[in-house]
Amino acid sequence: PEGCDRSDIAGIDCALEVELWNCKDLLQFTLVHPQDADAQLRRISVLTAFGLSFIGLTVGTVTRFQSITGNWNTACIRASQPSAELAQI
Repeated sequence: PEGCDRSDIAGIDCALEVELWNCKDLLQFTLVHPQDADAQLRRISVLTAFGLSFIGLTVGTVTRFQSITGNWNTACIRASQPSAELAQI
């Protein structure tokens, strides 16, 4: 959030690493404004159901999200950093 210097809160232009509980896979992506979304670059709009599931949450939080197929999944936020540091997650 604007004016907040905590890097453990998921927000706009924030790179996240999340662990899916159903398969233990790690996903890395960046939350971005809708106009900057690009699936090939793993840039996810905060206005998608997936993006909204993580915005404002902190590292260690477990959340549920609905996939594009309609199934519900559970994930835990493992890391959160400003997007410039995406390669270092």
